[in-house]
Amino acid sequence: MKLKHNYFVNIFFILAIVGIVIISGCIQSPETKEFANNLPHINENLRISLKNIHTDFDNYDLDYSVNRLMNMLTITDSIITGMEKEENNIKEDMLNTVEIISNYQTAKQSVKTNQLSEEEKNVMIQIDAKIEDYNSNNDKLNSCLSEMQTYREWITLVQENVILLENLDNQLILMNEYVQSEKYQEALAKVNVIQNTVSQLKQNAQERDATGIQDISTESIKSYELYSESFEYYKEFINLLIAEDYDSADLKYTIYSQKYSEAISISSDEEASITETINEVDNWYQSNIGVCFDLFTSYS
Repeated sequence: MKLKHNYFVNIFFILAIVGIVIISGCIQSPETKEFANNLPHINENLRISLKNIHTDFDNYDLDYSVNRLMNMLTITDSIITGMEKEENNIKEDMLNTVEIISNYQTAKQSVKTNQLSEEEKNVMIQIDAKIEDYNSNNDKLNSCLSEMQTYREWITLVQENVILLENLDNQLILMNEYVQSEKYQEALAKVNVIQNTVSQLKQNAQERDATGIQDISTESIKSYELYSESFEYYKEFINLLIAEDYDSADLKYTIYSQKYSEAISISSDEEASITETINEVDNWYQSNIGVCFDLFTSYS
């Protein structure tokens, strides 16, 4: 009888221990309970963060697409500042996303996920899917940000080019007025200013070409050099006027006109139309920045 009693006692203890193990596996630790309670908030915050990145790109395209900017009469400093602000908004939302992911993964390491309910595990699966979506597109996002900076630099150069061209027109008008008024020294000084402006236009063209956004041919860049060289003959023309050698001055002016026309002709032949330039730049824009516009549309 005693042996039978001990047998039942042992069975009771074994069942009791198994029961405790089962119960303890179902009871959430304080850390796990806190983690479980935060899961819906983490899931929603991550969704909002990804949505914000999509919204940032959407706003950027709405305000700074090629067709919008290239059809504006003037590219202002505020436009360029706004482009940079949108870039920074994307960077901030990316940093916020990384912070949410990092905090979640750190907390996840300190809990027992087997203590979570099926509903809680399902939310965790949703979070992990969002993290995978972000991480798989992280390189693309960084590439788009880099190209947005390049695009902003190109737009800045376009703005500068317009200003230089306006300055050049005004300088040419003044130069001609000085010559007609026989203010020859002022005219000579203005020719030097014109040549400096042409040099800046050439550098601007080279820098726009270097961005890889716009293809500016060697011939087109060379036309700036010919244009500047033509004004060397114009200087000689003015000096001959000062010397009152009008016959020689007329001949020199003829040479100047020929060189000037040659430079303008090359420039006109090589320079693409506005429509062609917009199409060229828009193709680059869509291939290098537009690839990020639809990354996180499902979270909006």
